[in-house]
Amino acid sequence: WYTGQISLGHGAFMAIGGYTTAILMSDYGVKDIWTIPIAGLVAGAVGFLFGIPALRLSGLYLALATFAVAVATPALIKRFEGFTGGGSGINLFGTPELTASLTPVSVLGYDLNFNNWLYYLCVTVALVMYIAAWLLLRGRVGRAFRTVRDSETAAVSFGVSLARYKTLAFGISAAYAGVAGALFAIATTFVNPDTFPIALSISLLVGVVVAGLGSLVGVI
Repeated sequence: WYTGQISLGHGAFMAIGGYTTAILMSDYGVKDIWTIPIAGLVAGAVGFLFGIPALRLSGLYLALATFAVAVATPALIKRFEGFTGGGSGINLFGTPELTASLTPVSVLGYDLNFNNWLYYLCVTVALVMYIAAWLLLRGRVGRAFRTVRDSETAAVSFGVSLARYKTLAFGISAAYAGVAGALFAIATTFVNPDTFPIALSISLLVGVVVAGLGSLVGVI
C-alpha cells in the first residue's frame, strides 16, 4: 500500500507460509517456532519474484493479476498431492513439533497450555513485525515507497528505482503474509486448500481499507 500497489492475492502468500510451516513440521521435524521466519522468507521470495512481471501492470490490472494468483493457488496445491497432501491437507494436531500441544511449556517459570502459548506467541511476533515495519517506513526505504506512491515521475527524477522498490514492497508484504500464514497453520493445527480460499484475500483487503491505507495497524 505504501507504493500504491493494490494486491488481491495475499491469501495465496498466506497459503505459502502456512504450507511451509506444515511441511517443515510434519516431514522434517522442525519445531513450529523456527518455521515462522522460514515461512516468511519463502513467501517473501515468491512475492519478490511475482513482483518482477507485475512491474508491467498497475491499478486495476495489477489487482486482477494478483486476484488470479489467489484463485489459482488452491487448485495448484491440490495438484502436488505427494508434497502438500492434496485436498486432504496436512494435520499437525498432537505432533511433538507443536509447542505445548502435548504438555504445557514453561516460560519464565510459568506453565502455559497451548492456547496461552499461542496467544503470547502471536502477540510477540506481531510486536516484532510492527516495530520492524515502523523502522523501515521511517528510513530511506519508506521515503522511497511514499515517493513512488505519490508520483512515479517525481520518484524517477529523484533517482528512485521503480523496479527495485516496487518488487521490494511486494516481497516484504508477501513475507508478512507468509508469517501470518505460518501462525494460522500453528493455531488451527491443520492446513488444506480450503483453508486459504479466495474470500481470505478479500478479507485482508477489507481489513486494510477499514484500518487505513496509510496505517501500520492495517498493514500488520
